[in-house]
Formats: sequence, structure tokens, C-alpha cells
Amino acid sequence: MIFEIVKKEIRVNLTSPKVVITYVVCVILILAALITGAMSYLSLKEEAVAQAAAEKDRLRNVFNYQMDFMLNGIYLYREPDVLSVLVSGVEGDAARRGRITFYTGSNFDVSKYNSTPILAIFGMLDLSFIVKVILSLFAILFTFDAISGEKEQGTLKLNFANRLKRGSYIVGKLIGNFILLLIPFVLPLILGLLIVEFTPGIDFSGDDWIRILLIALAFVLYLLVFYSMGMMVSALTKRPVVSFLILLMLWVFFTSVVPRVAVLTAQTLEPVPPLDEVRKEYFSEFGSSQEAFMNSVRGKVEELFESFRTAMNSPDGMRNMQQKQQEMLQGIQEAHDVFAREMSERGSQISREQEMKQDRQNQLAITLSRLTSPVAALDFAVDRLAKTGVYSSDEQFRDSVDDYVKSYTDYARDFLNKRPDLLSGGQGISMEKLDLSEVYPDRSFYVAEPLGESVEASIWDFAILALTAAVFLAVAVVAFLRYDVR
Repeated sequence: MIFEIVKKEIRVNLTSPKVVITYVVCVILILAALITGAMSYLSLKEEAVAQAAAEKDRLRNVFNYQMDFMLNGIYLYREPDVLSVLVSGVEGDAARRGRITFYTGSNFDVSKYNSTPILAIFGMLDLSFIVKVILSLFAILFTFDAISGEKEQGTLKLNFANRLKRGSYIVGKLIGNFILLLIPFVLPLILGLLIVEFTPGIDFSGDDWIRILLIALAFVLYLLVFYSMGMMVSALTKRPVVSFLILLMLWVFFTSVVPRVAVLTAQTLEPVPPLDEVRKEYFSEFGSSQEAFMNSVRGKVEELFESFRTAMNSPDGMRNMQQKQQEMLQGIQEAHDVFAREMSERGSQISREQEMKQDRQNQLAITLSRLTSPVAALDFAVDRLAKTGVYSSDEQFRDSVDDYVKSYTDYARDFLNKRPDLLSGGQGISMEKLDLSEVYPDRSFYVAEPLGESVEASIWDFAILALTAAVFLAVAVVAFLRYDVR
């Protein structure tokens, strides 16, 4: 009986204008999203590779060691993840360039919106956006009159007059309409993935295909939430127009209002001081320490000149000048090492404190939003699985750069031990070209988040989506079974 009802629902609605328009729109949008996502990925990848090559070439031609290498540091560039083709996540806001300096540690800048600010206004057209906004609206259009419409038309009385079981009827109706909703999502997705897979420069690994399947499952659960919510409201109301208005308000509330309220609440409960204030405090300390270091250098130089004047009046004094000069250079280098180590440690400490405060605020915002909005739960799940979220590729890149600071500073310190003359007079200028390119890491230094960690982090979002859909479906079934057709 249930199977017959499913076939009837599909047969009756498959050629309706509402379904046909939905299918055409979904095919166009999903294919367009995947193709534009592939083009954006290839463009960002080519740009990152070219910038990294240019930075390595710059390090092969260094003359001013202090200015070009220790103060300006080196730049590391992040390549986009291939799954950004499906889910862009925070790709537009995430750091694409990390900078390491000898004195200030690491810092990050250059988001995609810096080079293309118009994207900050309209955002990216990716598969996640289409499911969150377009398909969730279609789920409402498929369900707002599914039960309330039959109540208003009186067809329920006719169906149940033929001794049709209510349980079989509602289950068949739920399954049939949901299959109709999934077809315009699944078929274009499969076609689009085949097109992307055969695009030169894009290669999905076995791990990536598992992530894609899990992302598709998250999308299905999300659509089931809004589909079951539509069936629930339709079962609780008697008129389709009332059902549609209620569902539209709920859709706006869950997709736009709740996530923003959660973030504002987290910012109020866990405030983070502005970054400009933190930087101002650090550079104030840096300036004081730098002045003390330069005063120390000037003092040692003056001592050397005083020794030189004394030595000119002594027959044996000139023989000791070379040794005194070496002692002076060694003293300057030791003072510089202390200054650099203290400032690097202070910079790292300030960064850690700022990151801890920001992390507490982020975690609170994530918890509040994922528990109150299916949109937030979907975002956190698919962004993590696609490695395009705040705590996936962006964090992995930042951690990799932070971990590389020690290798960079050790290299710079060892190089100074070999060339103490670069610190003479605080200039750091070499008469010959310095090749420092060996300090630049290869692309393998950035390790993406393992699949197991991504799944573990997103499992709660899957559970929240599944539980929400189950609650809505249960209420819809109970309301329908208790409806009095007389």
C-alpha cells in the first residue's frame, strides 16, 4: 500500500508546473555553481603557485640581510583545497598569505575579498548556497499544501472513506514528495561532478570522494529538515495560505536571524579586544627594546673607539685591536640574539592570548548557532568536510606557518653566526648577493586535516540535523493521525 501511494504522489506531481520549474532551475544553478567553483579553484591555485615561486626567487637575491630577510621576513602562500569547488566555506575570508619575520613571529593577511571586494557584497555561488537557500525554499513549496491543501479541498475525506490506513497514507506521501525534491538535487550534482572530475588541473582523491559523499549526505539531511518542517506545518494547519506564511517566517528565522543572533550573543558574553590595540601595545614594547639595543650597540662602538685612541699611544695596543673588534662584534650579536628572542617570545605570547580569547568567542558562537539553526549546523558540517572552514584548512595553514617560525629563526641565527659582519653597525648590508632560498619550505609543509578528524568534528552537526528532522516528522505524523476529517 505504501509503495502504491509513493508511485501515485510521484506520478501526479512529476509533470506539474511547480516541479518542472524547480527541476530546470536546479539543473542550471547546480551546474553553474560547480563550473564556476572549478574555475575559481584553478585560478587561486595558479596564483598561489606563482607567488610562492616569485618569493623564492626574491630570496635568491638578497643584499640587505636585516631589512629584506629579518625585518621583512618571508611570505608563505596557501593553495585552495580542491573541495572548494563544491563548498567555498570561508575561502573568501581566510588567510591566503602568511608572513614570518625574525622579530614579530607570524601574521596573516590577503583574503580573496581584498583582491575582489565585490564578492564580499554578493558572496560566492557555490553548491552550499544553492542548497541552503534555493532548495530549502523549494522544500517549502513542495510541502506547504501537501496536507493542508487536501484538507481544504476535501480529498482526505474521500481517501479515508475507502478504508485507506492513515499511517500508510502519510508515510507514502512523505516518501513520494521527498523523492521528488531529491531528484533535482542528485541528478545535476552527479552530472556536475563528472564534468569537474574530467577538468584538467582538478583531481579528486579517494579521500575526497568520501568527503563528497558525506557532504551530499549532510545536504540531504538539511533538505529533510525543511521538508519535514513543511509537512509538520501543513499537517497542523487547515489552509495552504496560512501554512505558507508560517513556513516563510520560519525559513527567514532559521536561515538569517538565528545565526546572527548567536554570533552577537557570543561577542557580548566573550568580548575580544580589538587587534589594533594589541598591536599598538606590542609595537610600543618593540620600540623601547629596539632603542635599548641600539644604545647598547652605540656604547660598544664608543668603547671600541676609545680603546683605539688609547692603543695609538701604546706600542702593544694596536696588536690587541683586532681581538677587541671581534669581542665587540660578538657582544653585539649576543645582545641582538637576546633582543630578538625576547621580542619573538613576547609577540608569540600576545598572539596566543589573542587567539585564545577569539577561540572562546568562536566556540560559543558555534555552539549557540548550531543548536538553534539547521543552517549553521549544515555550514559547520560541510565546511569542515570540504576543508574550507574556520577550523580546517585556514587553521591548518596558520598552524603550519606558526610551526615554521622556529625553523626560520634558527636558520637566520645560524646564518648570522657564519656572517657576523652583517650586523656591523646595524646595517646588515652585504656586498655580494646572498642566496637564502633554502629556508623556503616546499609545498608539503602544509598538511590538510585528516578525514577522521573532519568526521569527528562534524558528527554532532549530522546528529543535530537528523534529530531535528526526526522531531518535525514525528510531529507531522502525530498531527495527521489525530486530524478529524469530519
